[in-house]
Amino acid sequence: MQLEKIISKNPLFYIFVFPAVVDMLLTVIGQDEAYWQSFKNVNEASPAYIILVVSPFLFLGLSVLWLGFWFWFVKNFNNFLGLFVSLLFLVAHSWGSSTWIRKWIYQNFDSSVSLTRLDITIGWLGIIAYFALCAAISTYALLVYAKNTNRNQ
Repeated sequence: MQLEKIISKNPLFYIFVFPAVVDMLLTVIGQDEAYWQSFKNVNEASPAYIILVVSPFLFLGLSVLWLGFWFWFVKNFNNFLGLFVSLLFLVAHSWGSSTWIRKWIYQNFDSSVSLTRLDITIGWLGIIAYFALCAAISTYALLVYAKNTNRNQ
């Protein structure tokens, strides 16, 4: 299978790369209109705030370099530390990107009307579906990692 061949080159990276890329892209796309006028009104909690103040393009470029570093790191520390970092980033970026997804879901509701229980449940289900997708991709990468680890022993 072609996908397995790609993932087997560095399965620990593929555990977290999907939510990391989603988080990176939604961080830029999710900025409010005021941000795009001056880059000063940044909506970001992480230290990446400083980079976003300078430029969204700098943020995207440095994010690619950041992912490149972690690709190298988990490939070369293919043990407890690599797995730990992969699972940490899976959880952190899944949560971080889900906050952008939540913002996007609730922006589509009429803000002049209070959210109903159904609106809240639909939003929650959307985020749970996203988490399920992250878990499915990560599980596949973990299975490839386990298969490769067993082959090498």
